[in-house]
Amino acid sequence: LYFVPHQDDELLAMGVDICSSLEKGWDVHVILCTDGANSNIRHVLADGKACEFHSGTHEYALPAELFSQSRDLEFTESCLALGVKRENIHIPEKRIGDGKLTEPAVRELMLHYLKKLGKHSVVCTMSSNNGSIQHRDHKMMGRAAESLMRQRVIRSYRAFIEPYYFEKVKDSARMVPVDPTIVYGNESILGRVRNAAAAYALWAPEQNRYAVGYHSVPREFDDFLKDVKSAWFEKWDEETLSGWRRTVWNHRKWKKLYSQRQLYYSAKPCKQPNMMGLKLTVIQQGQTEAYREFCAQNNMELREKDIQRLEEGSSFW
Repeated sequence: LYFVPHQDDELLAMGVDICSSLEKGWDVHVILCTDGANSNIRHVLADGKACEFHSGTHEYALPAELFSQSRDLEFTESCLALGVKRENIHIPEKRIGDGKLTEPAVRELMLHYLKKLGKHSVVCTMSSNNGSIQHRDHKMMGRAAESLMRQRVIRSYRAFIEPYYFEKVKDSARMVPVDPTIVYGNESILGRVRNAAAAYALWAPEQNRYAVGYHSVPREFDDFLKDVKSAWFEKWDEETLSGWRRTVWNHRKWKKLYSQRQLYYSAKPCKQPNMMGLKLTVIQQGQTEAYREFCAQNNMELREKDIQRLEEGSSFW
C-alpha cells in the first residue's frame, strides 16, 4: 500500500519501487491523501504571463475543485503508466487540503485501507526524518506510520526519501539503524517512468490539463529523469523480529554502524573517550516529555533547540 501525500510523489519518490513491486507480482495499491488544491500553481495559472513550458499565456482562473480534478487526472494517468490497475488507484472522496494533514487524520486513513485491503499489507509512505525543511504533509505521513508501528498495528514500513533530499539524509546514522534500500530502474521501468512523467507535463487546457506537476517542480522532474531511482529506509518494530529476520536485521545494523565508524572516525585520528560507567540514552522523535524528564532527573539544562529538533522529527543520543 503506497500512501502518497501529493500528486507527483507516487512518481518522484516511489515510482521505481512501485514498478519493481509490480514486476515481482505484488498486488499494488496507491492511495492519494490530499486534494492538491492549495498549490501555488493555481495562482500562477491565472497570472497572465507567458510560460517557457508551453505556448500561450496563463489566463486560467481555476476554482479549487476544478484545479484539484486536473491534478487528479495527472496522478491517475501517472499511476496507469507505471502499471497500477485502475481499480487499485484510490482517491478518497473526503480528502484534506494539502498543507493541512495531521498525524491523526493520516493514521485514520491508513487504518481504513489496512482494514479494507489487508492488515498485513506492506505500508509504504514518506519518511518523517528528512530535515526541518521537509514538507509538513510528508512529515505527517511518516509520523502516522511510526505511530501505527509503536501500537503494533503494523510490524514495519518503508519510509521513502524524496530524491531532492537523498544526498542529505542517506548517511544519517542518527535517524535510522540501517542503510537505505535503493531501487534503480531497468529498461522496462525506465519506459514506464518516462510515460508517467509525461502525464505531469501535458498542456491541454481544453481537456482540463495544465501540466501542474511540471509547473510546480520542473527541476525535480528533470533531475529524477536523469537518475531514475527510489530510495527508502526500512523500519521495523525490533521486538517483533525473530529467527532469521532478526539475524539479517542485526547484520544490517552492524554494517551501518561500521560504515559510520569509518566515515566519522577515520578522517582524523583521535583518542576515544572511556565509556566505562556511562549510560547511553536515545531520545526519539516526538519524545519531548521524555526529554524534559531526563533533564530534570539528571540535573541538566533544558535546551529549547533540542525540543525543536524532536518536534521536527530528529532523534539524538
